[in-house]
Amino acid sequence: MSERVPGGAPPKGTGGEILMVAAAAIPLAVTGTPVTMQPGMVQGMVDYLHFSQSFAGYIAAAELFGLMAGSVLFTFFARRMNWRIAFAVGMVIAILANLATIGAMALGRDDLFLVTRTVAGFGAGLTTTIAWAVLGLGDNPERNMGWGVAAIIAFPMLGFFLLPWIFSLGHYTAFLIAYNLSLLVCLGFVPFVTTGAEMVEEETPHGVSLLSPTGLTALVSFLAFSIGFPAAYTYMSLIGRGLGLDDVAVNSTLSFSQIFGVIGALSMAWSCRKLGYLSTALVVLGGGAAVIFAFGLPMGHTSFLALNCAFQFTWNAGIPLILGLIAVRAASSVLLRFAIPLQFIGFAAAPGFAAMLLTANGYGHVVIGSAVLALVSLGAFFPILFHKPQATEQAA
Repeated sequence: MSERVPGGAPPKGTGGEILMVAAAAIPLAVTGTPVTMQPGMVQGMVDYLHFSQSFAGYIAAAELFGLMAGSVLFTFFARRMNWRIAFAVGMVIAILANLATIGAMALGRDDLFLVTRTVAGFGAGLTTTIAWAVLGLGDNPERNMGWGVAAIIAFPMLGFFLLPWIFSLGHYTAFLIAYNLSLLVCLGFVPFVTTGAEMVEEETPHGVSLLSPTGLTALVSFLAFSIGFPAAYTYMSLIGRGLGLDDVAVNSTLSFSQIFGVIGALSMAWSCRKLGYLSTALVVLGGGAAVIFAFGLPMGHTSFLALNCAFQFTWNAGIPLILGLIAVRAASSVLLRFAIPLQFIGFAAAPGFAAMLLTANGYGHVVIGSAVLALVSLGAFFPILFHKPQATEQAA
């Protein structure tokens, strides 16, 4: 299958592909900062820039909007882009915007601060989306994307550990400098990223196309997944507190369970190959729905911990599962490119969806609604799951 490898990319099945996966996964983790490090960024704006909580939240939303805009730009214009150049340009934009933010802070210009954070999000979104697309190019996209998800989890774990020390060095300015240093390191991976020119023009006969019913339901599956799981996570700390757990127990639970997210992401390549996509989907998506629903039941600390471990496992396993199968079954990279931004749309929509379901009686409707979306994701996943390329080819 080496003929499908885009211009500038190393042949599949070689050490070169491993290098390309690393070159995408590491920058993916760093440019995901507006999402994964958002609580720390909001805290820093409130504590050190003396923004109100609402204004800091507005800034975070603007940066996430910029990230979605960068993602959408790549989705529609990938055919006209040199992926390698755009990959680097996205990081350079984020670096320059971070420097401009420092200038806005020095001038005391909150309006300029808002603009620079939106631009920083745009640059990060462009690079992030290209990185996801690159991870879908190899012989084993489930494995590649699993490494990407693992990197996304690992980076904020380290980031939150270092954040108090970083803030102590120079408050929010120190955070932006640390972010820029991480981006500068990632620029060293640019030569190992594909140009993408040949890939986007090529189509695989009898694969799933974007506008086919199978392609559209695959997109619905990933969108429902990308809203349902984050929506359940929105109030996870408060769910734990509502069960009578103190903040130390809740925070330690949420931190420890991240390990199972890494395990879930990295297990997908083995699971899909050994157990098959159907069994894996039933466990990850169907089991994930059951886990989410269980958060509405009375429980103690041990059960809350176990459910969070299972939740992180299924959530982070579902991303490489769905995107990986889309990459395998798609007629071209177009379907995958349209699927990737749905993750960011889901992240943006999830808190509002959860808040809409919240009632004075607690979080019961939130977990039910989130569990239903997980089941919708499973149901919409079946068409691409059962797509039979060989049967289509014989019928033709």
